[in-house]
Amino acid sequence: MQKQRTYVPLLIGLLASTMTAQTAGAQRQRGTAGKAVALTTASCPIVADGDLVTFSWNPVFEHASSVTGVQSFELQFAREQDKAITSRTGAPLILLAAPRVHGEVPSARNKEIEPGTNGVYDLRFHLHLHELAAGEYRLVKATAMAKTDGTFSPDEATMTNSPMQLPYCLTIAGSAAGTNR
Repeated sequence: MQKQRTYVPLLIGLLASTMTAQTAGAQRQRGTAGKAVALTTASCPIVADGDLVTFSWNPVFEHASSVTGVQSFELQFAREQDKAITSRTGAPLILLAAPRVHGEVPSARNKEIEPGTNGVYDLRFHLHLHELAAGEYRLVKATAMAKTDGTFSPDEATMTNSPMQLPYCLTIAGSAAGTNR
């Protein structure tokens, strides 16, 4: 009788941990939010499908007096062996942020831009890795489109402070993208 009592808590604990792992896996497959990962120059964090990449940046636009905000912000990453983003050997990882309409609930994709202080924007990118190959992806292109008051066109208000000057990267683990090409 003593052996049965010892096994019952052990079985309950094992069952609970299995259910938790299955629930987390099911949430990841449905595309629900994963973990928040800060993009910094100090690390090359491991990311998975469904994660939320956060990034703060001051784009410093030309003709800053006519800039009223940011329409969109795009970061493109490529694996070291795929240096050219047009390379057919590997697709780039593209992160695109667009602002939400005031008071609107964030979209299912959770792409958003929030103005901070002193020209800094807090950007959030929801990762959809699809069939990207595992590996380390380095920043190869950054673009920001300004909102303007009409004095200058958004094309004329170009970003002068690019994150390209710094070594940003993300690492996609083999199981994160669903493939290990």
